[in-house]
Amino acid sequence: MTDTWRIPYQGDYENKRLVYRPLNTDAQVQSSSRGAKAVPLQAWLNANRPELFLEGDRLIDDEGRLLNPGYTRLPFDTSKFVPLDWQGGDFTKESQRPERRPDSIQFHMSAYLRASTAFDVLIDDDGPGEAADLVGLRVTGGRYLDVTLVHCKYTKATAGLRIDDLYEVCGQAVRSAKWRRGDILRLLDHLRDRAQRYMERTNGISPYVSTARDRVPAHPARGGCRFDEGGRPLPPCRAARRTRANDAWCGTGVVGQQGTCAAESRLRTSPSPAQVPHALRPR
Repeated sequence: MTDTWRIPYQGDYENKRLVYRPLNTDAQVQSSSRGAKAVPLQAWLNANRPELFLEGDRLIDDEGRLLNPGYTRLPFDTSKFVPLDWQGGDFTKESQRPERRPDSIQFHMSAYLRASTAFDVLIDDDGPGEAADLVGLRVTGGRYLDVTLVHCKYTKATAGLRIDDLYEVCGQAVRSAKWRRGDILRLLDHLRDRAQRYMERTNGISPYVSTARDRVPAHPARGGCRFDEGGRPLPPCRAARRTRANDAWCGTGVVGQQGTCAAESRLRTSPSPAQVPHALRPR
């Protein structure tokens, strides 16, 4: 396969869903599972339908439904670009790792977020399969659960004004938009499961940079989150099961300088107060 390899496809609506077909010769998809047989790309696509992102923040989901937002997306306000003080940081070190390397980009962003935003929970989610390098959760007005996803990216060379660095980290933030859709439980369960695996890998080191466990009591009867002394979440930990699409928003800001940056995506859901995890709910 090369960068110029292409297979033209078309999608037609049949029985209220999109059906994909190759326009010419099809490809074969080979699974990495032992003994698995190659299958035509057409069969694989129709069994694993992709979600198609369109201009104007529109989306065709895997069931073929067109989701068209009822708002106008304005051009990004350049006044929201915030240069940070990276003094003492090493732009070639992205992850803070379990030892919390103080000169890493992620450590600097964690310190900045803790100083600038009163998160109820801030999680180090760095690693393969991450929702983001840092995830902040905050209940506002007793009604909204605000989720902040922050992606960090190191530079392989001397810091400079390279457009490729900007594209890569902003592309990660754009992909985070998928967490806006559907049940917010999917994201929270994802974070909880990854946090448990993180502690298993690091002999009990907690990925929770900060939590609200000391100021808000748990309430297991209402499905709230409980934490042990090490900051580990104890099941069950549940949150809102519904979001209001017309209240969902996502903004991307880039903070940094000299070619190394962090991209930030924010999500907002509007569950009822009773559905918000008790450990995240303000007094």
